[in-house]
Amino acid sequence: MDIRHYHLRSRDQRWIRQDASGEDAILVWHDIRLEESGEDLQNLGAYLSSLNADPEAVAACMLPVSFPDVDVSGGCVFLRFPMRRQWNSPKADYVMLLCMKGVLVSMGAADTPLFDRTLQRLQNGGELAEPSSQALLFFIMDLCTDISTRQYMAARSAVEALADRIYDEPDNIGQDELIALRRCVSRLYSQFEDQHYCMSVLQSLQTQSVPFSHLKAELRDIMDSQNHVVRSQDQLEIRLRDLHNDCLLHAQRRTDYRLRVLTVLTSLCMPLSVIAGIYGMNFRVMPELDWEYGYFATLGLMLLITVSLLVFFFRRGWFK
Repeated sequence: MDIRHYHLRSRDQRWIRQDASGEDAILVWHDIRLEESGEDLQNLGAYLSSLNADPEAVAACMLPVSFPDVDVSGGCVFLRFPMRRQWNSPKADYVMLLCMKGVLVSMGAADTPLFDRTLQRLQNGGELAEPSSQALLFFIMDLCTDISTRQYMAARSAVEALADRIYDEPDNIGQDELIALRRCVSRLYSQFEDQHYCMSVLQSLQTQSVPFSHLKAELRDIMDSQNHVVRSQDQLEIRLRDLHNDCLLHAQRRTDYRLRVLTVLTSLCMPLSVIAGIYGMNFRVMPELDWEYGYFATLGLMLLITVSLLVFFFRRGWFK
């Protein structure tokens, strides 16, 4: 477990990384990076208890579950929501935020990009709405929406690239590739919905120790952006479903063409087989067998039938 401490200094509103809280620190951010091990969870519980976090909130942070959650207990606001490193990552990492008065604790995997980008934006001049843990929480949620938007754009680019390939070279598109892309887009849609759920619950929270009412306008803007991402991702799923149907339709047309070719070949061979079957009979009296030109007449008849059938099927459009 790796713990990084950041303090917002009151005299110049700068974020400083240090292990001990300075005298002029007006806001403290503890960024905890976890490994998937039981020992880290136990250490996490002990560390949160040392911060005087509510026992119910500590227990919620230690649960090894994979679903979104928002809860308020004993002056602590707890959030858990999914976040992917890449838009097509098969598994989402769940990040947790514990908001207390003057203190924010963020918890996630060692390579979680959300908190790294939050620190980078803060150090590059990003400002909070106010020097409070609630404002820092909303700052992180706003950045989460930005990352979701970037992931949506990457997913849309992949879908559009696949669409161009389907229109240009449909024979080279496999069903497995389409299904894999649909699975990635569906997973991303579930992630966006879970994030939107946490924001919706956060908007309706009523707590005295960590009030959010004066920041509801900022949260409303964040929710509008997230809601736009959810709607766009839903349209992307519809777009991908239509592309899948187009691909299936092309495969069906290709199968129909092959069946038409087989039907034509069968129709050509059937009368020829009948003629060959008739003259293959072992009857004693078959006048054509003694005719000098019988062989050539039979070949000419078979050729005439074949050409006539080919012309018939061509005029009917069976070779298109």
